[in-house]
Amino acid sequence: MNVILLKPDDELLLIEAARIFNDENVSRERAEELLKDPAFFLVVAQTEDGAIMGRIYGHVIQRLLQTDLLLYEVDTAEEHQRKGAARAMIEFVKRLALERGYQEIWVLTEGDNVPARGLYEALGGVEENSPTIMYVFYPRIAN
Repeated sequence: MNVILLKPDDELLLIEAARIFNDENVSRERAEELLKDPAFFLVVAQTEDGAIMGRIYGHVIQRLLQTDLLLYEVDTAEEHQRKGAARAMIEFVKRLALERGYQEIWVLTEGDNVPARGLYEALGGVEENSPTIMYVFYPRIAN
């Protein structure tokens, strides 16, 4: 298994990962834009023959006193589950955060997502046990 951080010129891998995990058609232009953005990151785990096993993508968060990472999605293809891809990707991201001086890594999951919670706890994640409720705003241009 290989775990890599995508960089500019890896647009086709980003597009393929989006197709596999989100059933989305990301344009080449959008993939280029994302991979040039220093606040965006995408990590993939691949088999030795290059098939995508899993991916993590997220964002660098600049807070007032520190820089953190938000893992927005952690995914493993069904046929590759229980082969260590998610564990390898998270360990890769933890090393990346350490190398870059980031202070925290955040990941959100649902309370009933037992496999994800078990994975995060096994890798040293600490549940904050926060009663946080998330609100989403959808800015629109006023007519």
